[in-house]
Amino acid sequence: IWDDRALLHSSVLRWRHGSARHMHNKRRQQRRRRKGIAARTPEGSHPAGEDAYREDNVAGPVLGPEPRILQPAVQESKVHEDQRNQHNGRASRLSRWTLIVLCIYTTFAGWQGYEMRRSVLSAQRSVATAQQTAENAAKQFGVSERPWLAADLKVIYPLTFDSESGTGKVGIEVLLKNMGRSIATDARVIQYLTADLVTPQNVGVAEDEACGPLRKSDAQLGNVLFPGETMRLTDKVVIEKAVVDAAVRRVTALGRGTWNGRIIPGLITCIDYTSPLSPVHHQTRYFSLVGERLDDFSQTGAIFPIGVYKVQLWRLFFGQYAD
Repeated sequence: IWDDRALLHSSVLRWRHGSARHMHNKRRQQRRRRKGIAARTPEGSHPAGEDAYREDNVAGPVLGPEPRILQPAVQESKVHEDQRNQHNGRASRLSRWTLIVLCIYTTFAGWQGYEMRRSVLSAQRSVATAQQTAENAAKQFGVSERPWLAADLKVIYPLTFDSESGTGKVGIEVLLKNMGRSIATDARVIQYLTADLVTPQNVGVAEDEACGPLRKSDAQLGNVLFPGETMRLTDKVVIEKAVVDAAVRRVTALGRGTWNGRIIPGLITCIDYTSPLSPVHHQTRYFSLVGERLDDFSQTGAIFPIGVYKVQLWRLFFGQYAD
């Protein structure tokens, strides 16, 4: 195809070049002829008249020789051009169909990836839900099947302050009982007397200081209580003189007037135990005011740390705790 086109192109160039040379020679001959006629014959003495003179001396249109084009080469070039156009058309259609198929495949792959990701997320949520359900079931089982220890407290010996040592002591009876559905092991009861002002913050701090060390103890010196079993324990709780003196100074510094020189006794009860289901230490805590009854509806909590007092216990709601 390219050889035929080159041949056709060279033929056209030769025709153009020869036509240009022919036209140049023709013009030169016409100019020479006009000059010779003008020299021999005046404009008005032409044998055929003025019009013939003008017709002879006016150059008409100059036409070059017609190009000789090889008709078979042109037809063959046209055939090749048609074939090339058909090939380009098929290639264009193939490219369009390829692009369409690629778009469809990309869309399908994206949709499939989205569905897979959604399935994975759904599976993860299902696993998380199952794990949470299992944990809740385990917690519920632990709460419902574990032991729970509670206690009833009663004063069995009056609050007495020793005039020589300055310490105070009171006798407490503890009726311990297992309210749960499994065995309580290593059950221990420890009690402390306080003499500070009673506030929720003070009570929380005092209970943490008194009961916290029991969680770290593995002495295995406590009692075993079966479900529904009760156990009666007695304890003589002592308050040191240093604690009493510090409480008196704090109350006096607050300027409470009639409270100057007094203390406000309080009883912290710590019940610590474990379970065969778990080695974790469980605790039940109580805080009770220790004071004299004034009547059926009130009692005094502020007393002088001297002498003997027939006191009773008033359990406060913000001092109770169980885990």
